[in-house]
Amino acid sequence: MNNKFAVIGLVLGIIALGVGLTHFFACPIDPPPPLEELVADKAVKITQAMTAKLKGEEYLSSSSESDQFGPDRMIELTTVILGFIALVLAAFSFIQKEDPKISGMAAAFGGGAIALQFLILALGAFVLIFLIAAVLGAIG
Repeated sequence: MNNKFAVIGLVLGIIALGVGLTHFFACPIDPPPPLEELVADKAVKITQAMTAKLKGEEYLSSSSESDQFGPDRMIELTTVILGFIALVLAAFSFIQKEDPKISGMAAAFGGGAIALQFLILALGAFVLIFLIAAVLGAIG
């Protein structure tokens, strides 16, 4: 087989992108807390931290359950790792002068899987920041 790095990278890139898309559209394995509860919890923590800072006290935040390493986090990390391996194999195949079409497709699928995870993270952070700002604005 003449294009072994490119083909393996392409397969891993397709798997990574497929896992990322399936996980995004099929909903999380562990159900997240209700959005109202999450926003209210963050707003309370922000106001507590601001109050402690204004009083000159040190605010120690407690780690939340969302920081735990669960199956959803494992799927996200697996997607990024598979995408990265696909990118590395695409680079090796390009260096070995394998078929550039297959190398490019492996790089595109691997990079797409990684970009998808960052896009989902950025979208979630944007929505959370917007909702927290709205709640804090309503509180006064």
